[in-house]
Amino acid sequence: MKKIVGAKLRELRKERQYSQEEVVNNLEISQATYSRLENGQAKITYEIICKLIKFYKLKPEDLNGIFPFGIFLLLGI
Repeated sequence: MKKIVGAKLRELRKERQYSQEEVVNNLEISQATYSRLENGQAKITYEIICKLIKFYKLKPEDLNGIFPFGIFLLLGI
């Protein structure tokens, strides 16, 4: 599941024409952390999801496209 979310994050970033550097500066996370997220090597946290929503100005319905299995399942809630 992490690989699917990572691919969706990369796709979203590229659609919006942002560099990884722009995203990590706005999310206030390290380049390494974000790279691991996009590569499906790290589990996304609630805090990062909230920052992504704010940064990309996402609507609730947008989350289904990024987190196809549901945000609660993703977070293990």
